[in-house]
Amino acid sequence: MRSLTFDVYGDAVPQGSKRAIVNRHTGKPAVIESGGARLRTWRSDVVAVAREAMNGGGPFEGPVTLFVVFHIRRPKRPKNELPIVRPDADKMVRAILDALQAAGVFHDDAQVTDLSVKKRYADQPRAYVAVSTEEDA
Repeated sequence: MRSLTFDVYGDAVPQGSKRAIVNRHTGKPAVIESGGARLRTWRSDVVAVAREAMNGGGPFEGPVTLFVVFHIRRPKRPKNELPIVRPDADKMVRAILDALQAAGVFHDDAQVTDLSVKKRYADQPRAYVAVSTEEDA
């Protein structure tokens, strides 16, 4: 079994949908992604921490299990014990998946066969990421 765990500190940024457009000046296709600079910075942070945690190891092969806990800022007066507020967990995990692939943790996020995602309140925002596979280390 092989595994990798790490924390990325900061506010997780959700990755919304991508949409294709045609540049009206050049006529060339382009992809616009919601999230902008904040999303690029967040994914860059995830890539950097993931690469450091890999310690020179190669990508995971075969089926991968991914477990992510997003610790989001606790409001002064939360309405519930668990954060049933934006950002959406599925959009936050989309950014993590793309960053892990960019970091070389796995070849393709299609390798993720088991996925567990949680949102919790915390005083210090961060994402805890655990990746594992049954392959030999």
